[in-house]
Amino acid sequence: FIQQYMNIFSKNVNLFFLWNIIFLKNDVIVDLGQLCFTIAGVLSIYSMAVKMKVRKQFALYSAFLFFFTPVIILQSTINYVDCAVSMLFIISCNYLISDYRINHTSASRNISLLMSGIAAGILLGSKPTGPVYIVVLAGALVIHYLAGKTNLISPDWKSDITVPRWRLKSLCLYFFLPLLLTGGYWYIRNWILHGNPVYFMDVSLFGIPIFKGMKSDWVEPAPAVIDNLNYFTSLIHVWMEKVEYYMYDSRFSGFGPTWFILFLPAILFSFGRAAARKQYGFLFIGMILLITFIIHPRNWFTRYVMFIVGFGALSFSLLFEYFNHRKRIISLIALLLAIYSFFTINSPCIMPGQVKTFIELHQNERTLSKHKPFNIDSKVHKEYGYWIWIEENISQGDTLAYTFEAFNLDESKPLFTAKLWNRSFSNTSVYITSDSYKEWLNKLNINDASYILTMKNSVEDRWIEKERKLFYSLRWMGKIKEKFKVVYSDKIYKIVEYGKDRK
Repeated sequence: FIQQYMNIFSKNVNLFFLWNIIFLKNDVIVDLGQLCFTIAGVLSIYSMAVKMKVRKQFALYSAFLFFFTPVIILQSTINYVDCAVSMLFIISCNYLISDYRINHTSASRNISLLMSGIAAGILLGSKPTGPVYIVVLAGALVIHYLAGKTNLISPDWKSDITVPRWRLKSLCLYFFLPLLLTGGYWYIRNWILHGNPVYFMDVSLFGIPIFKGMKSDWVEPAPAVIDNLNYFTSLIHVWMEKVEYYMYDSRFSGFGPTWFILFLPAILFSFGRAAARKQYGFLFIGMILLITFIIHPRNWFTRYVMFIVGFGALSFSLLFEYFNHRKRIISLIALLLAIYSFFTINSPCIMPGQVKTFIELHQNERTLSKHKPFNIDSKVHKEYGYWIWIEENISQGDTLAYTFEAFNLDESKPLFTAKLWNRSFSNTSVYITSDSYKEWLNKLNINDASYILTMKNSVEDRWIEKERKLFYSLRWMGKIKEKFKVVYSDKIYKIVEYGKDRK
């Protein structure tokens, strides 16, 4: 799976994370990368609500409720791409709605269409499911345009402007072209290298194979509990949040009680009211978001479909506007639910005990191996020992050589190599292996290795032990320097200091 991810999946947002590392040499800002997208998504919910003629105070309140969705709080502070993808989808939709307060010229409409296309393009190039979003968004736009409407969606059907259908070319120029330029690279690359733009899986239409991929089904199988449920009961199961904790890649929870108690009823109410009042903008955007949610292949997975909570917040703003005479009771209920959601995010990362531990640790010690988060701890607990040793002993200027295959998913192999670099990325880490001991030593010398991380009983470990036995048998001579000095050892791993005498 990791090999697929590294070599095949699209990586627009991942490059955004990479730039933070390159320029700032620190991993803290990388974990906050998605927060920028989240803030933009909150502002887009507010903007859409105002365009729907919702009062600003109600629009702002609803947008903040969206922000306090548990899975969004958790996702906004880690370097996954799911939050960014959902926010880009919402941003793209926002740019498609005209502002009734502004007299749009042809140029301003084209600029809005361009911004929507750029957001959609970044989305397309950020996740393998990107085409799902784009097919729905682009299809809706083409239908809207062929109906003879303006290229911006009016909040009110009656005030919409009809335009000649020949202006479909502006849709291609200002939406589809930037979309392809910003998101098409990864798919063209896969097509050229592998003969399939989405090489990680087969592509077929009505049972007719079009492209052959690595797998015939989704890259990651659904849990057994979901496989045993039908479409609707799987959604209800997740939304009822029957698990006892959240974690940052939560599958069976994350929308919180606000979604179930307020946003779902708000969607039903607002849809009915918009249909009665012919609020074309809300119905059109709502259908884009709902259809995308319906056809998404993993819509029970809350972090994959956070955009639907944005639609719930938008719907709630319209409900809030309609029942404005009851605004105090509605706002109080929403506030209490938001507070409850915030303080009951039972994530091992942000529970009171973990916060206390975090405060008591020195800033340089606030690392993964010290906090032992639930889902990571279950997979890589055995690696904490050498992680901590590296954090405390490897300094800038040292070169750490490791001899294992970084992406081998066998139980005895390490999963992560980022810990070899340390948090400020000041270490130099190199992967060095060879079939020959002499060639291996030569590579160590060329790379100026200071320390070697290896696995016990590996080929390299046997070479090291043979050299150490020779040293201890001849050290009485007094002139032989120790080439490999063991500085760390546990049941699986060993770190040796490589002697400065390379000859």
